[in-house]
Amino acid sequence: FTSIISLLIFFMIGKISVKFKLIDIPNKRKIHKKMTPYTGGFAIALIFIFIIFILDFSETNLNNLLIGAFIIAIFGLLDDKFILNVGSKLIFQLLPIIYLVFYSNIFLEDIGNYPLVGTLELGSFAQIFTVLCVYFLINASNYLDGLDGVLASNFLICIFSLYIFNQNLEED
Repeated sequence: FTSIISLLIFFMIGKISVKFKLIDIPNKRKIHKKMTPYTGGFAIALIFIFIIFILDFSETNLNNLLIGAFIIAIFGLLDDKFILNVGSKLIFQLLPIIYLVFYSNIFLEDIGNYPLVGTLELGSFAQIFTVLCVYFLINASNYLDGLDGVLASNFLICIFSLYIFNQNLEED
């Protein structure tokens, strides 16, 4: 059901983006040949909100993550439309991340358990490390965004992996 609704949202957002001229026009710097809507991130953000309401997650942190992702997607859409300067982009991306890390207490406490070394605890650096990792992940995603389907494929693989991981945790 959610997949069908997701496809409908992508279709509708694509049509709306043409109507409101939210379109990336090819030029000598771009690799695409046709006008391309740059509302894919916004469509994914709407799907996040849809998921919150339909699946009614009881986990507050997951809801906060999805809302944070929605806010970041809105800022991405604004950047695509108005071409924000670097400082504005930095602030617009960092604000929701900082909120999630420091207010919702969503951060990495360690980066794994390794043979011969043990668990690598982050200690007092945990929150800063998490903010930097999420910020770099968002910006790395922007590089993939220009390649048709690559970012969406990575997104779907991540969501599917998290779902399977969560199912395995619930079984234990």
